[in-house]
Amino acid sequence: MTTRIDTAMEDRLTRLEREQRCWRAGAAVLGGVVVVWGIAGAAASAPEKIEAKSFVVVDEKGQKLAHLGPHPDGPGVSLILYDGGKGRTIVHADANDATFSLIENDQLRGALTARKGKHAGLLLQREMFDDKRNQMGFFYTDDGKPMIFVNDEQGKSIVMLPQQ
Repeated sequence: MTTRIDTAMEDRLTRLEREQRCWRAGAAVLGGVVVVWGIAGAAASAPEKIEAKSFVVVDEKGQKLAHLGPHPDGPGVSLILYDGGKGRTIVHADANDATFSLIENDQLRGALTARKGKHAGLLLQREMFDDKRNQMGFFYTDDGKPMIFVNDEQGKSIVMLPQQ
């Protein structure tokens, strides 16, 4: 036989369980909103700065396509574009020089260069870069004078303007 106190307790317990379910549902909805808001906020805003020593782009086989970072042979920074695993185009800058180089079979074929406060020029090359062979160039020298030259296979000047 249930008493009036038992019925009141049962009613109160039922009401408390219903309120607890409402609080849990509300907390779950609020938690979901916070998670979705956080994800949407993270996806919508890009970082202001990304810092790294270098960036390397590779293809699906892991072969290097590009490298941006410190120049491998000295000071400054370089962007190297690769083809078949070999550097083909190099953009390099340091405190004194800016150079755009075209490479073929690991050999310099052409370069556009500017030295800070000094010369600027275009160098075209048929074979390995050794300062003497198979070259032609158009430059402003360090003293600001224009120069055009063409060398033969032995490095002998065919054209040198102005004459030196």
